[in-house]
Amino acid sequence: MSDEKVITVTPEAVAQLKVLLSPNEYNGFAFRIGVSGGGCSGFEYKITRVENNPENGDTVVVQDGVTILVDYMSLPYIHGAELQYDEFKGFGLKNPNATGSCGCGNSFSV
Repeated sequence: MSDEKVITVTPEAVAQLKVLLSPNEYNGFAFRIGVSGGGCSGFEYKITRVENNPENGDTVVVQDGVTILVDYMSLPYIHGAELQYDEFKGFGLKNPNATGSCGCGNSFSV
Protein backbone atom coordinates (compact mmCIF):
# COMPACT_ATOMS: atom_id res chain seq x y z
CA MET A 1 0.00 0.00 0.00
CA SER A 2 1.33 3.45 -0.82
CA ASP A 3 -0.06 6.71 0.49
CA GLU A 4 1.94 9.92 0.24
CA LYS A 5 -0.23 11.63 2.90
CA VAL A 6 0.26 9.07 5.67
CA ILE A 7 3.39 10.77 6.89
CA THR A 8 5.42 13.63 5.48
CA VAL A 9 9.11 14.26 5.91
CA THR A 10 10.61 17.75 6.05
CA PRO A 11 13.49 18.54 3.68
CA GLU A 12 15.83 18.72 6.72
CA ALA A 13 14.77 15.24 7.85
CA VAL A 14 15.18 13.80 4.33
CA ALA A 15 18.68 15.28 4.14
CA GLN A 16 19.66 13.78 7.50
CA LEU A 17 18.18 10.36 6.62
CA LYS A 18 20.26 10.42 3.43
CA VAL A 19 23.36 11.11 5.54
CA LEU A 20 22.63 7.83 7.33
CA LEU A 21 22.62 5.96 3.99
CA SER A 22 25.19 5.92 1.24
CA PRO A 23 23.70 6.66 -2.22
CA ASN A 24 23.93 3.00 -3.25
CA GLU A 25 21.81 2.03 -0.20
CA TYR A 26 18.76 4.19 -1.02
CA ASN A 27 16.87 1.30 -2.65
CA GLY A 28 18.15 -1.41 -0.32
CA PHE A 29 17.34 0.23 3.00
CA ALA A 30 14.39 2.08 4.50
CA PHE A 31 13.42 3.67 7.78
CA ARG A 32 10.66 2.08 9.83
CA ILE A 33 8.63 4.49 11.92
CA GLY A 34 6.44 2.92 14.54
CA VAL A 35 4.82 3.28 17.92
CA SER A 36 5.23 1.07 20.97
CA GLY A 37 3.91 1.15 24.49
CA GLY A 38 6.18 2.90 26.95
CA GLY A 39 7.68 6.24 27.73
CA CYS A 40 6.39 8.64 30.33
CA SER A 41 3.25 9.51 28.33
CA GLY A 42 2.09 6.01 27.34
CA PHE A 43 3.47 5.54 23.81
CA GLU A 44 6.85 6.18 22.28
CA TYR A 45 8.10 6.61 18.74
CA LYS A 46 10.60 4.23 17.18
CA ILE A 47 12.65 5.04 14.09
CA THR A 48 14.95 2.29 12.86
CA ARG A 49 17.00 1.64 9.74
CA VAL A 50 15.87 -1.62 8.15
CA GLU A 51 16.17 -3.53 4.89
CA ASN A 52 13.66 -2.26 2.35
CA ASN A 53 11.42 -5.32 2.56
CA PRO A 54 7.90 -4.12 3.42
CA GLU A 55 5.95 -6.53 5.59
CA ASN A 56 2.33 -7.49 5.00
CA GLY A 57 0.15 -4.52 5.95
CA ASP A 58 2.94 -1.93 5.82
CA THR A 59 2.30 1.48 4.31
CA VAL A 60 5.20 2.61 2.14
CA VAL A 61 6.00 6.29 1.67
CA VAL A 62 8.82 7.38 -0.62
CA GLN A 63 9.90 10.98 -0.36
CA ASP A 64 12.87 12.38 -2.29
CA GLY A 65 14.45 8.94 -2.62
CA VAL A 66 14.02 7.94 1.04
CA THR A 67 11.63 5.09 1.88
CA ILE A 68 9.58 5.17 5.07
CA LEU A 69 7.71 2.06 6.28
CA VAL A 70 4.82 2.29 8.74
CA ASP A 71 3.27 -0.89 10.15
CA TYR A 72 -0.51 -1.21 10.26
CA MET A 73 -0.65 -1.19 14.08
CA SER A 74 1.22 2.14 14.31
CA LEU A 75 -0.58 3.82 11.42
CA PRO A 76 -3.65 5.08 13.34
CA TYR A 77 -1.39 6.73 15.93
CA ILE A 78 0.85 8.60 13.48
CA HIS A 79 -1.32 9.11 10.39
CA GLY A 80 -0.81 12.67 9.20
CA ALA A 81 2.38 13.18 11.21
CA GLU A 82 5.44 15.03 9.99
CA LEU A 83 8.95 13.70 10.57
CA GLN A 84 11.20 16.63 11.41
CA TYR A 85 14.91 17.04 12.08
CA ASP A 86 16.62 19.69 14.16
CA GLU A 87 20.41 19.67 14.53
CA PHE A 88 20.09 20.17 18.29
CA LYS A 89 17.05 17.97 19.08
CA GLY A 90 17.51 15.29 16.41
CA PHE A 91 14.50 13.57 14.81
CA GLY A 92 10.99 14.15 16.05
CA LEU A 93 7.41 13.69 14.94
CA LYS A 94 4.89 16.50 14.82
CA ASN A 95 1.85 14.34 15.46
CA PRO A 96 -1.68 15.74 15.04
CA ASN A 97 -3.10 12.68 16.85
CA ALA A 98 -1.21 13.24 20.11
CA THR A 99 -3.23 14.77 22.92
CA GLY A 100 -0.20 15.13 25.17
CA SER A 101 3.53 14.49 25.19
CA CYS A 102 6.46 14.43 27.55
CA GLY A 103 9.04 17.19 27.75
CA CYS A 104 11.55 15.44 25.49
CA GLY A 105 8.93 14.76 22.81
CA ASN A 106 9.79 11.07 22.47
CA SER A 107 6.60 9.82 24.07
CA PHE A 108 2.99 10.84 23.65
CA SER A 109 -0.59 10.05 24.62
CA VAL A 110 -3.76 9.84 22.54
